[in-house]
Amino acid sequence: MRIMVLNQTQGRTGTEYHERVEPILRSYASPGTVVDLCYPDEPAIRSQGGGSAHLGYYLSNPGLVQKTEQVAAMRPVIFERAAEAMHSMVKDGGAECIVPLGGAIIPYIVDPNDLTPEAGAPVLNPKAIGIHFAEMCVHVGLSQSPLTYPLARLSAEGAALAARR
Repeated sequence: MRIMVLNQTQGRTGTEYHERVEPILRSYASPGTVVDLCYPDEPAIRSQGGGSAHLGYYLSNPGLVQKTEQVAAMRPVIFERAAEAMHSMVKDGGAECIVPLGGAIIPYIVDPNDLTPEAGAPVLNPKAIGIHFAEMCVHVGLSQSPLTYPLARLSAEGAALAARR
């Protein structure tokens, strides 16, 4: 089986980021599954329309932390802050499990297995979960493809109505 993990940034194959992250993603796969880290050909358009901002795209871009030395130097601080926040969620909020979202920090910089003892509750690895979920979908025959779910044919009037909603 082959799984493509599509990153949101444009054309980063062969960079330090790619060389560091792709092996991490591959380590989550079952034997016989190949995971490829891929990138879109064009920049993502995250929002459209008047007054929309692309701040979310730039803030979520993993390229914000570009130098390995900076990441290595920041790891203890990132770990401490994440552990404190997660421990607070467990202690004060009653969380029984932590699901960190975003993916630029956990699991690439801080391992969720290292955070679990500090948090006092399981800290899940969303990248590993995504890869195993994709494998499970293939194994049980689940799919959502253009062949199974063809695009609806909308008239111009119907498309305009849908865009106003």
